[in-house]
Amino acid sequence: MRLIFIFTLLLAPLHTAIGATDAQLRHIDDDAQQILVEDHVSLLVLPEQDYGELEIILQGDNARIAEISLSLAANAHFLLPDHDYRYSFNSDTARVEIFNDAELRVLALPVDAEGLTPWVRVGEREETRIAVDAFTLTLIEATLPSEQAAVAFGQAPEQIELVEASSLKPDEIALSWLATSDNDTPASQIRYLLHAATDSGFIPDGSTVYAEVMGAGSGTISETITGLLPDTRYYVKVEAVDAAGHRSSTVRGVTLCFP
Repeated sequence: MRLIFIFTLLLAPLHTAIGATDAQLRHIDDDAQQILVEDHVSLLVLPEQDYGELEIILQGDNARIAEISLSLAANAHFLLPDHDYRYSFNSDTARVEIFNDAELRVLALPVDAEGLTPWVRVGEREETRIAVDAFTLTLIEATLPSEQAAVAFGQAPEQIELVEASSLKPDEIALSWLATSDNDTPASQIRYLLHAATDSGFIPDGSTVYAEVMGAGSGTISETITGLLPDTRYYVKVEAVDAAGHRSSTVRGVTLCFP
C-alpha cells in the first residue's frame, strides 16, 4: 500500500501548474456520438445539455483523460489501446483508476450504486464493466478488461512522520522523514516516491514524480527534489509504496511558507 502526506511550499506567486493540470479542456455537445482522445484532456459538459450514449476512443500512447464529467461517463463506452494496465480502486474519489506501464493515469471511471463502472474495452478484448466489492473495496478480477491483475487492498504502511522540509535554493526542496513499513513489507523494501505539482488537488502519477528513494531500514531518510520552477508555489506529496504496490488513500497535510 502507499501512504501519502502532503504539504505546501510557497516560493512566491502561483505559476502554471504541472502534472494533471496540463490537460486540455474540451466541452462536449450533447449531439456527440463519438469522441476521439489523442492527448491529455479533460472532457466537460455544457450547460443545459442532455447527454445520451457515446463512444470515447483513446488512441495512441499520449491519450489520457484527466477528468470527465459524470453525466458523460455514465453513458459512455470507453475503448483503450491494447496494452497491459494496472487497475486500482480509489476510495477517496469512488473511481476505478487505470494506469499504463509508465504509471501515468490513463482514465478514472466512476462507480455506480451497484459498484460497476461504465463499459470499457481494451483492444479487441471483450467489453466489460469493472466491478468493485462493496465489503473489501477490492476490484473483482474476473471483471477486468485485460489480463493485468488488480492491486489488492490491505493494511497501509505506518504513518510517515515528516522531520524537516526546507528550500535552500529557489528550485529545490529538501525533505526528511522517518522510515516506515507495513505488515507485508520490511522497511528496507519500502519505496518512496516524491511528487510535486503546482495544483493543490493533483493526483500523484508517473508525470509528477521528481525523485524516488528505496527505504534504508529504520531511521531518517532524506532526499532533495530538484528542477523546480523558481518563485512558484509547489504542493509536494511523498508516497510509501510496499513491495506489492499496494496503495493507501490516507492523506495528511502540513503547510510551509518561504519568503
